[in-house]
Amino acid sequence: MWEFGDGNVSLARITTHGYAEEGTYTIRLTVTDIDGESDNTSISIRILGNHEPILDWWDVEPEQGHTQRDPFNFSVRYTDPDNDPPEYVTLLLADDPGYTPLNMRPVDPNDDDYTDGKMYFFIQAPLASRPYPAVTFSASDGIADTELVVKGPIVLMDGTFPNSVGDIEVFTVFVGPNELEYIPVTSPPSTYPPGLYPIGVFVELYLDTTFLLAANISINYTFHDIEDMDVETLAVYRWSVSGEDAGWEYLEDSVVDTSTGIVSSPIPSLQNDIYTVLGNRLNPPPNHKPVPVITVDGETPGPGLTVRKTYRPDDVIEFDGSKSYDPDEEDLNDFITFYGWSFEDGTTAEGKIATHRYDVPDKYTVTLTVRDTFGEENSVTVIINVRAEGESNLLYLLVSVGIIVILILLFFPKGGGTKPAASKAESKEPILDSEDNGMEEDEGSEEEDTTELDDIIDELEEDRSK
Repeated sequence: MWEFGDGNVSLARITTHGYAEEGTYTIRLTVTDIDGESDNTSISIRILGNHEPILDWWDVEPEQGHTQRDPFNFSVRYTDPDNDPPEYVTLLLADDPGYTPLNMRPVDPNDDDYTDGKMYFFIQAPLASRPYPAVTFSASDGIADTELVVKGPIVLMDGTFPNSVGDIEVFTVFVGPNELEYIPVTSPPSTYPPGLYPIGVFVELYLDTTFLLAANISINYTFHDIEDMDVETLAVYRWSVSGEDAGWEYLEDSVVDTSTGIVSSPIPSLQNDIYTVLGNRLNPPPNHKPVPVITVDGETPGPGLTVRKTYRPDDVIEFDGSKSYDPDEEDLNDFITFYGWSFEDGTTAEGKIATHRYDVPDKYTVTLTVRDTFGEENSVTVIINVRAEGESNLLYLLVSVGIIVILILLFFPKGGGTKPAASKAESKEPILDSEDNGMEEDEGSEEEDTTELDDIIDELEEDRSK
């Protein structure tokens, strides 16, 4: 019979026992034969509590900026206060399906002292291209387990991507499982910086990646139409979209090697970006001034002319310069970049379309000035009439009177009645018997017409006064 000193016994010949608490225990073994004779023996043991092993002094080298081909070294220190050797020290690169713990090896296999720490390492190459946000070191002394989770490396992928004809080459260093995609652009953006022209190649590059260290694009311009191009001015441009604005952005680190026919540049990203090569022509055509055109509330008067409509103070007037154009838009990629308005009352405005109110009745000269991408300016004017309400009524009265006078003269002949048509014979005879008679008849007719006109004006004035 076994007595373990903690109140527990066992009748087995061979047995095991565990103690719940630290302390010194006397273990007694008593044996009895068939005749009833017995004897015993005892020993004392001291039970100490087990301590968890410790993992520290970890290192991951390098952390980032290196590619799959580079070796990655993982190391950690194992310490056990009870000097218990480890059952295992492992490394788990990612808590994802497909990743299993990797056994680490001791740096010094002959070191048996675990109380002051012992280094374990693992070297892996290659690693899949991806970020490793959490690397887990694990260890056990057979009784207790421990873990240490640390930040892992960012493993980059590098590669060169040529297209089918060899005129475009992209070298990238990036993180991500996806491959680089090359998409020829069949309908590229057609607005170019002033004086610059494409050589005929447009490429869209796409890489869905979480980390891009570096990328470089090289284009062999000799494959394209450069007959009339100044090759020393060729450079790589990127189509950039910012809000409502879009345009070709010059890549400042772009270089051209005329000995090899290569234009290359580091590129800032690979997220659905379009790239091309632009340059100057050898003999560009001369630049012409832009042509400003003013439209006022839908009416487009000629330069310097007066708008037909008459406005009153505080009327909102719309001025539109959208019909303005640059004659060099096709030849020089030149276009209008500035629209400036001057309203002759001390106020100005900018933009294709402007609205304005006048406070004081007067005649105003409105000026539109336009400027192209080369800095050339041109101006045009129109005249706006602003009248007070009373002035408009008087003008209406005068116009009405003039129309009535014209109608009277057309439909009421001299003498107040209609004369019968004369025969051919009579029509050949002189109308006047003498110069005196003719003059008297004319004077009588003038008096008659004046009287009728005065009567009409008097009637209109009476109606107006009512």
